[in-house]
Amino acid sequence: MRNSLKSTFEKYGVDVYLTGHEHSMQYIKPAGKTHYFISGSASEKTPVKLITDAEMVASEYGFMLFSVSNNQLRVQAINDQGEIIYNTLIKK
Repeated sequence: MRNSLKSTFEKYGVDVYLTGHEHSMQYIKPAGKTHYFISGSASEKTPVKLITDAEMVASEYGFMLFSVSNNQLRVQAINDQGEIIYNTLIKK
C-alpha cells in the first residue's frame, strides 16, 4: 500500500499518514517526508514483525495517542494495560 501512495504523498508534501485495519500498532518511516502510523489493535491483534523502515511494531491490544501543535507531533502507543510502549516526538 505504501508503494502505491508514495508518489502522491511526495507530490503533495504529506507529513503523516494514519491508518487502521492492520491489527497491530506500527510506526514506519521510510526515506522522504511522510511518517506512517498504523493503529488498529483495539479489538483484535495479529502477529507482526519488524519490517524495513519500521521504527516500532507491536502485536498488543491498544491504541495510539496523537498530540498535535503548530510545529510538532507527539505520538504514544499505549497498550491495554495503560502502559506507554512507544513514544516519539516529530518536529516540523
